[in-house]
Amino acid sequence: MAVRLRRAGTAADQTKDAAQRWFAANGVKRDLWRACPTTFSGGEQQKVNLARTLILRQRLLLLDEPTASRDAGVRAVLIRRLAHLKASGGGDDRGVSPSRRCGGADRPRN
Repeated sequence: MAVRLRRAGTAADQTKDAAQRWFAANGVKRDLWRACPTTFSGGEQQKVNLARTLILRQRLLLLDEPTASRDAGVRAVLIRRLAHLKASGGGDDRGVSPSRRCGGADRPRN
């Protein structure tokens, strides 16, 4: 994640702190912060991918149930970050539920 920040022009002294804040906010265990992501479990890889994606402003995000299987704290951080991106002109939060694709009745989205 620090590499992405450096490539985007973030100062070297700020990259480590920012990466650690995002790892912590997204529930990545501290003992994994310096490990190679390919050794992570699938769930840990998802957390790292979300953190790596959301640490920088993106022009387009396609997210498939990004809050699924997240604990309440991590879910709240993610929802706040997505709301911030939307409020700052970062896009729309349209969604399609499986029932709409299949022609069934609408069901509430969370």
